[in-house]
Amino acid sequence: MTAGSAPRRCFMILAEPYDEGGYVPALVTEGEPGYGLMAGNRAKFQSPWYWGRDREQAVEIAEQENARMGISGDDAAEIIASSLAAQHARD
Repeated sequence: MTAGSAPRRCFMILAEPYDEGGYVPALVTEGEPGYGLMAGNRAKFQSPWYWGRDREQAVEIAEQENARMGISGDDAAEIIASSLAAQHARD
């Protein structure tokens, strides 16, 4: 991330499905610990963002969405690593 620029974001798919509906993407922000799971909010009538019941399909969709945002596979790996480092520094 360059000084004065907004942190990059990418989607990732966790190892396990969210529930019986399938895989829900997580949004990771560069340099920030953790992630936001796109699980919706039932109290606000928001549904989870299901991206398939097959992990390979969900990962493919995440890669397509990342590419649409200009994020390559290497960029996504950097963003995720920076988030993990921020989490480790916080602990």
